[in-house]
Amino acid sequence: MNALVPGPEHPDMLDGETPMACHIGGLMAYRLEIVPAGMVHVGGAVLVLAAFNARQAHQLAAADYAKATGLSPDNLDLVGIELLDRPATEQEKRAYLARHGRV
Repeated sequence: MNALVPGPEHPDMLDGETPMACHIGGLMAYRLEIVPAGMVHVGGAVLVLAAFNARQAHQLAAADYAKATGLSPDNLDLVGIELLDRPATEQEKRAYLARHGRV
């Protein structure tokens, strides 16, 4: 599977942001820890997901955690992020596609 999919967003000519087209084979696996703002010692969630870069991984993890908890993504803190030493698995790629309405 090496289809073009929406990737990280970049500034466009209308002062907004538009996703770049990227090959799905370029997705990497990230492990992130997200917690409610100011609650570093309370615990949050550790998520492993596919993304093209760390910024996108953070955005996706915050959106997933916010959806699961009902919190606003703006009220979440990134405690840790790690680029795993492997590409994204097929399951992680399918989850990425589902987030972007491609499944």
